[in-house]
Amino acid sequence: MVLCQARAAPGASCVREARIQDAWQIADTHCSSFLPHQGAVMDFALRLDRWAGRGCCCLCLMHVCRTMALAGSLPFEHKKYLVAVEETLGGVQVVSGILTIDKVGDFLPRRRPSGCRRTGIAYVSNVAVRHEFRRRGIAKRLLTQSEQVARGWGCRSIALHCDACNGAAVALYKSQGYRRVPVPLNAKWPQPKAVASSTLLLMIKLLIKHPVPSHHSSNG
Repeated sequence: MVLCQARAAPGASCVREARIQDAWQIADTHCSSFLPHQGAVMDFALRLDRWAGRGCCCLCLMHVCRTMALAGSLPFEHKKYLVAVEETLGGVQVVSGILTIDKVGDFLPRRRPSGCRRTGIAYVSNVAVRHEFRRRGIAKRLLTQSEQVARGWGCRSIALHCDACNGAAVALYKSQGYRRVPVPLNAKWPQPKAVASSTLLLMIKLLIKHPVPSHHSSNG
C-alpha cells in the first residue's frame, strides 16, 4: 500500500509513513503533546528517551529506524507509524501530527474462554497534533489514513483508547464514527499505560470494505 507522499496543497497536510529523519520531530511532538509540563532538563531527556524507544509509552522509534534500515521501503507487517507533514517555503517538511496503528491486539479484550488475542481489529494509538497546527483537520486526516491502512490489512474494524476527561478528543472520535464500548464493572481488560488517575474509554469503529462515493443528481 502506498500512502500519500506528494506535496501538500497550501494550507493542507500530507500524511505519509514515518521516515528515519522524522524521528526527532516525532519524539518532540509526542512529548510536547502528552508531557507538556516538564522542566528543560527532563524535557530533553524525555525527548531523547522517546527517540531511542525506551519509554513505556514511546513510539519505539529505534525499532522503526532499525526496521527501515534493514527493510528499506518495505511496509511493516504489523505496525505503521504515520505522520502529517507541512512543507515550508524552503521545501523542509515539518511534522505536524503523529499516529501509530497496529494489528497486534495488545490492548483489545481477549476472547473468552480461550484468552486468545482478537484478530481483524486494527488499533490506533499516540494520536497527537502539535499545538501550532491544531484546528486544521490534521487529526482527521491521520485517522482517515489509518483506516486505509486497516482496510489494507483486511481488518473489519478499528479501535482506540481515549482519556474520558479529554472532551475534545472524545468528540473528535465520535464525529469520525467511533463508538464507546461499555466495559463491565471490575473487568480486567488490557489497557495502555497511562496516568494512574485517568479513565480510559475503549472506542471502536466498523469499517466498510469499499466506501460508496456520493453521487449528485444530474437534475441539480
